[in-house]
Amino acid sequence: MLYRVSDLQGYTIHAMNGDLGTLRTLYFDEEEWGVASFVIDTGTWITGKHILVSPEVLGQPDMDRKLL
Repeated sequence: MLYRVSDLQGYTIHAMNGDLGTLRTLYFDEEEWGVASFVIDTGTWITGKHILVSPEVLGQPDMDRKLL
């Protein structure tokens, strides 16, 4: 399924041991025409930091609960 980045921005990134942060944006691979990585704002988990997460580790978005 196709999703707009603007629709997913701010979604909570949920991990097995709790919430990791929120989706800030993504990096696009123009050669492969796909998402290269997601930029996650870690909020208070690692204050003021952003991390890159591979799209392979995130499942399908839960549009009702706004979770990835």
